[in-house]
Amino acid sequence: YTTLFRSLVAGPIVLDEARRTVTVDRSPVELSARELAVLECLLRHPDHVLSRDQLLDHAWPMGVAVTLNSVDAYVSFLRRKLGPAGDRIQTVRGLGYRLVTA
Repeated sequence: YTTLFRSLVAGPIVLDEARRTVTVDRSPVELSARELAVLECLLRHPDHVLSRDQLLDHAWPMGVAVTLNSVDAYVSFLRRKLGPAGDRIQTVRGLGYRLVTA
């Protein structure tokens, strides 16, 4: 039996794609579906700056009326829930967000 799923990892943050679960330093972190989608997008593009529009396109379904401020709010929720590891999500002023791996 083979699986196409894997884990996305950045330092202590691990997203298990098969289980759709997140751990930080092996401790489970409860995330909403939207927070999980934002984190997944950042983890899939480590060390790259992603615009708010890119995160919006990934984490919200087409046709849902949301503002770019919603992205900022969910990044804030995510940082808080990840604890000290949340500092890996950096704001790149005027451009968007980046998840640093080192």
